[in-house]
Amino acid sequence: MDPNLEFSTRKLLLDEAHKAAKAAGVISGATHTEIRVKDEKAYVIESALRPGAGGIFYQLFEKSLGVSFYKALIIASIYSKSDVEFEKINTVLSKYNENSIQRMFWYNMSYKGHGRIKDIIIDENFYNHPYVDRLFLRKRVGDYLAPECDSYFYFAWLVGKLDEDTVNNYYNTFKEIENKINIVFE
Repeated sequence: MDPNLEFSTRKLLLDEAHKAAKAAGVISGATHTEIRVKDEKAYVIESALRPGAGGIFYQLFEKSLGVSFYKALIIASIYSKSDVEFEKINTVLSKYNENSIQRMFWYNMSYKGHGRIKDIIIDENFYNHPYVDRLFLRKRVGDYLAPECDSYFYFAWLVGKLDEDTVNNYYNTFKEIENKINIVFE
């Protein structure tokens, strides 16, 4: 969730996500819940009983907060609220909006064109970009890539961190980074 959202919007999203999980019988654990808001009313699109993005959010959670997702999950699941371990994790998690927390992102890279991939050319300076941490190519040379508007598959995921200045101008930053990758189709 975007940490810059107003409190009332964050609360609306969290309340609706909790309702969706409870409707599925979930009382503890992670979910991947997609919600749209229109005219200050929330609509659940989907709620799956797992974190999203194929597990990459576990890594982003740890890089952002300095706490292992798995450790936090286990402690939240088996310790009581009075236990020392629970209090340590709760203290870290309750400070997520402080300046010391890194703002991590996961970005599904867009692309132009379609067909069988002949080559993927990555600019030699791609990994020197200050916001790039890792690139996960989901397609490789020889794979077919449908037009983006018709595809249910990802070309690549980009993960990294943003500074305060970039958070408000992330679109241009991602386009700049995307221009450093060229897909050649047969």
